[in-house]
Amino acid sequence: MMTRLPRRSAWGNAAKVSCKKATAYVNRIGDCTGENEMCDMWKDHFKTLYNSVPDHGARAAFEHKCLTVQDDNP
Repeated sequence: MMTRLPRRSAWGNAAKVSCKKATAYVNRIGDCTGENEMCDMWKDHFKTLYNSVPDHGARAAFEHKCLTVQDDNP
């Protein structure tokens, strides 16, 4: 059974045992270091993921509509 400690005491103990070097931000994922490399990694990941699903011509239709709207609004 857990001993009932005041909240302040429990959180104080948690702070003492936590890593002093820990930060709130991740600076490395796999081989990527820094926010630019990690951003590029996620961009490439989701680009590959989203482009892996067949769209049955939806992208081409969307691009055609975009060009049509641009042509209608000089």
